[in-house]
Amino acid sequence: MLNHWLKLTTFSYAMLISPVIAEQMISEQILGSIQLEGLKAGAHVLPSKGDNYAARERVGSMERYVTLQGPGPSFDRIFPGAVWIQGRLVYFAAKGGKNYLVDGPKSILINGSPISPLISQRILPSSDFNHYVAFFSDSKTVGWYKNGNLQPSRFDRLHDVPTNSPTSTPIFIAAKNCLMSVIGNPASAKMNWDLLRWISSTDDGVATFVYGDKAGRTLLHQNGKEIFDEPIEAFVFSRDGKRWLTVVDRTIDGADKVELIDNGKPVAEADVDKSRQQLYLSSDGSTWTWIIYSENALSATLKQSGKPDRKLPFAPIEYEFYLSDDGLREAYPTRTADNPPRIQFVVNGINVASSPALIGKSFRFGPGQSFAYKTGEGDSKWIVSHLGTGTKFDEVSSVLFLPNGRPVYGASNNSEHFIVLGLTVLKMPVDDLFYTSTLRIEDSKVKVLGKRGNDIVALTIAD
Repeated sequence: MLNHWLKLTTFSYAMLISPVIAEQMISEQILGSIQLEGLKAGAHVLPSKGDNYAARERVGSMERYVTLQGPGPSFDRIFPGAVWIQGRLVYFAAKGGKNYLVDGPKSILINGSPISPLISQRILPSSDFNHYVAFFSDSKTVGWYKNGNLQPSRFDRLHDVPTNSPTSTPIFIAAKNCLMSVIGNPASAKMNWDLLRWISSTDDGVATFVYGDKAGRTLLHQNGKEIFDEPIEAFVFSRDGKRWLTVVDRTIDGADKVELIDNGKPVAEADVDKSRQQLYLSSDGSTWTWIIYSENALSATLKQSGKPDRKLPFAPIEYEFYLSDDGLREAYPTRTADNPPRIQFVVNGINVASSPALIGKSFRFGPGQSFAYKTGEGDSKWIVSHLGTGTKFDEVSSVLFLPNGRPVYGASNNSEHFIVLGLTVLKMPVDDLFYTSTLRIEDSKVKVLGKRGNDIVALTIAD
């Protein structure tokens, strides 16, 4: 491995709102080189840990991946959807009329065609990319592998049901004899369902909630035990799974009414249609907010735990309300009365500078009083944070936060690539910067993977 230390003398970047002068230390490590012998045959594959790289190439009539360890085996066809699992590249491929599950150095012959509950022929990884499951069909039943090991159970089919799995365990829905079951959570797997509507777990897998129909009843289960037995209109739970809230439609004879249930007990109600409410809960479970919209959706009433109702003259934009993890801070965007309307974020009751538009559900709370969100206009995008308005770019990534609350994100303009710390723009000495998938914070340092020529470069930025 070759290590370089680059001392970047901080510059005044022309597009900064307020030019910043500072000195930054960036270290880089060349992890290796990627040498392609054929034509590039697809997008690169990057691990979230930023410690490897894979490029697919076509040499003659064959396809293969090239990683930092060198070329992999050649196949007639490589299916899309390769993923890195603990340093191993995992994907489906075909050769000579046979299909294979490739797991690092192993090519496992599978007895059928690769399938997936989401997108055809895709590996289903856990969100931490430490584990995976893979499926195949012989046109009679569905078989599956877990971390490269063939499992004994078989199913009639897979179902695409909204699923929020634990960080380290992929959960999926399979059917056998016309009954659906949850696979990946032993407690929930004991129950067979006529119809599963959604599954959601805490990150650590301690609590898994399953919602569906059984024998004419609509049920909500937690870890295989029934906790509620009515149709629900909204559902939220704390990160430890100990507190959950749901909204139930209590409309009778055309008289609209909804009721808020807290761990099975009624705590609030509102005389509105079920479509005019939204429910939020802080991650620690300490604070809930129930938004009740006016009939024209221009204003709203906030019902909150332990507080009197609060009326807002301008309603939060639908599905855009945020509570900090500890429930002590709140933020929401509204539309101003300008023509055309602009977006006005309100953070802890204070108006933040208005913006032309929001880009996705990008608002994030950070440590202390920090926050950030993405906005834009036309082809330009920028970050607004507690520090102020950032530089305009062609593209910007989602925001991370350093322990001191300083926002961090990646950005690009044409062929130039940057990491932004707070309001300081740092140009990265690479041809390509993979900030979307590899930008992360480790030990108070910012890390990201880049490419310069054929070299794959790991960059570390000290705050």
